Amino acid sequence: MIIRPQQRSPRAVPDPRIAPPRLVDLLAPHLTPRRLKRMRRIVAQRLASITVLIERPYDPHNAAAVLRSAEALGLSHVHIVPHERRFDFSSQVTQRADKWLDVYLHDDVEQAATFLRAAGFRLAGALAPPKDARERDAPPAALPVDAPLAIVLGNEHEGLTPRARALCDAHFSLPMFGFSESYNLSVSAALVLSDVTTRRRARLGRRGDLPARARTRLEAAYLVRAVSFAERLVLRELGLDAR
Repeated sequence: MIIRPQQRSPRAVPDPRIAPPRLVDLLAPHLTPRRLKRMRRIVAQRLASITVLIERPYDPHNAAAVLRSAEALGLSHVHIVPHERRFDFSSQVTQRADKWLDVYLHDDVEQAATFLRAAGFRLAGALAPPKDARERDAPPAALPVDAPLAIVLGNEHEGLTPRARALCDAHFSLPMFGFSESYNLSVSAALVLSDVTTRRRARLGRRGDLPARARTRLEAAYLVRAVSFAERLVLRELGLDAR
């Protein structure tokens, strides 16, 4: 789901007059028990306190691959500062992961940083490994996960802009031991997110961190996307069915 930062509510439902618990009651019977059980397990595992911000990605396919990794690791939202004002990505690359994520699009990195800080996030920016092997930047494992953390990744050609670097609270680099000078964007994201989400869950002592009300709202949103005729059922519930 694409969201602009002005949209403060992360999970819109078809009609605000229907409370999420009622929407769940309305739509849940239209999924098989097995599918509903899986959906609820995934909702319970969603992690809102780790996210990723991608600054000006050149190739939408690379950004789409990051979304796929983020969703697979249980993130609930990601943030992108598009290279161009319009941002498109292929569902073939995301494997429909974008259907289950909130994708926030920001006009610039300052707006993104302000938005994330207002939500309590610290920003950690990825840097290229030092040219001198005697120098070392902190690895992802050194990033603290005792508070919400946003991983900030630059684009494929230039990395983070100087402004993005300055806005970050911490920096890190992924260790490399071969001839290649860098990982691609999606691999970098998968490596660091796998590390920080694993450690964050261990610190929390559970797989997800959404409170009960947020889980219900998220389940309602997922049901709207999963039930193909959800809109018709909602209209009927509101007494607006055209039939």
